[in-house]
Amino acid sequence: METYLGFDFGGTKLLIGEMDGNGTILKQKRYDTGILSQKEAAKRLVSCAEDYVKREGFAGSPVAAGVGIMGIVDVNSGVWRTLNHLEFSDIPLAGELKEVTGLDTVIDNDVKSATMAELKFGAGKISDNFIYVNIGTGLGAGIISGGKLIRGANNNAGEIGHIVVNRKNTVPCICGRTGCVEGLVSGMGIDSTARRMAKNMRTLLDTSDNGKRIDAREVFRLAQCGDEMCREIMKELVAELRELLLNLVRTVDPDLIVFGGGIVSGDVLLDELKEEINCPTLSGLKHGMIKSVLDPTKIGLMGAATHAMLKKEGTYI
Repeated sequence: METYLGFDFGGTKLLIGEMDGNGTILKQKRYDTGILSQKEAAKRLVSCAEDYVKREGFAGSPVAAGVGIMGIVDVNSGVWRTLNHLEFSDIPLAGELKEVTGLDTVIDNDVKSATMAELKFGAGKISDNFIYVNIGTGLGAGIISGGKLIRGANNNAGEIGHIVVNRKNTVPCICGRTGCVEGLVSGMGIDSTARRMAKNMRTLLDTSDNGKRIDAREVFRLAQCGDEMCREIMKELVAELRELLLNLVRTVDPDLIVFGGGIVSGDVLLDELKEEINCPTLSGLKHGMIKSVLDPTKIGLMGAATHAMLKKEGTYI
């Protein structure tokens, strides 16, 4: 049985697994990563790949491998350009992994990888013009138009977290601007916003410096319970997300918006958003706004393996 090897590399974990042609993950293994520099991250990924090949073996017969990873990737050359969009250390990651696995390997940005899984096994079944919006640690998107992924000149299309939606917000973003939507609409954004607001507002939210990021789900829960600060965070988050989505719809003209990522794992945020976003701009969204039907714990791995599948088929986009 032909299978496809996938690598889903994130800030805290790496998932390596094997997928069949129907999108079923046959086996997988988790490795811890932690916050690393780009070069350290690449070394960690390669060493984990070596461990997986040596100790785990394969359920089928892998014919190609794919990697979903943070930052900017040169898909054509297989070079991982940057982890944080600021410091560039071109690493020939696809070639390094091919040496370990013996498989032709393609690498891409992690959100674009998840978008490919949506196109092949999820939202693509009802639409070939959709936006996949991933709200997790950060904020990014994959844009499918006419069944094709929009990449841009530098494979950097979809960095929607750096669209400015709040000119009154003077907190600087890593991109050098202020007012970027990722400054609130993301796990990192909710954490930093809550800690900043807690200095001047009463709240039941635990904002103590315990080394852990504030859980967005707790912010949403307390907001529903009437906590003043959490309610204010929720209100502003929905407002900024609303403006972002309306801008995207006017720019891209999709007929579906699909949400993924840990921040939308529950129904609270999407329910509140739908109450606030009803307007003529969305008249073309005939399929509406939905949460991804794909397993959120596996979509990244599926996406990476889907890259491998499409590369092997010669239909990689």
